[in-house]
Amino acid sequence: MTKRLLALIMALLMLGALLVSCSSEEPPAETTAAVETEPETEPETTTKVTTVRETKPPKVYTYETVFKIDFSKMEDGATVPFSGSNWVKDLRIEGGRVKGTSTGNDPFITYKGGDCNLEADKVQEIRIKMKNNSQNTSFQFFFTTETVSWSEPASMKASLLWSAADGDKNKDNDVVVYTFDSTEWKGTITNFRIDPFTGEGDFEIESIEFVSKTEVKQ
Repeated sequence: MTKRLLALIMALLMLGALLVSCSSEEPPAETTAAVETEPETEPETTTKVTTVRETKPPKVYTYETVFKIDFSKMEDGATVPFSGSNWVKDLRIEGGRVKGTSTGNDPFITYKGGDCNLEADKVQEIRIKMKNNSQNTSFQFFFTTETVSWSEPASMKASLLWSAADGDKNKDNDVVVYTFDSTEWKGTITNFRIDPFTGEGDFEIESIEFVSKTEVKQ
């Protein structure tokens, strides 16, 4: 009996010691996951670069008259320095203009003054002031050289702004033809002719001017 009691007491003592040791253990420390944060940075700023395009100044030219026929200085009835050999009648000087009437589809007048000897490279523009009393607006200028006779390649074309279709508002046309429009414009120009339009109607020409155009170096 005594041995059993002693064994029971020893068992209780050992159990108590075991419980005390378990309660004295510190609970495991909580672990926290470290969240890495990036350092605050200022927002990037972009600078817009504006490229200033360099603008070139407009070209400047000087003009010089090389040869001019001015009918405004001629008296009525003076000799007309043109022959109206094709579809043209009543060719005359009247009111400071050479006037004529086209009776067909291909009128032209040919210069017969005999003083048209021009160096082609000195003439860049040909200016004709004329009144168009037909319904058509197709103008053409032909020329000859020492080596080239009358032909389509030896010509320049222009479109008339005013015609009989404008009625009472029909004005003088300041026609400009550019010699670079024909590859045959070279050497010496020996003669020229004017096709005022294509069709029937009256025409009036006040002046024909051959102009040299030179760019001014800036």
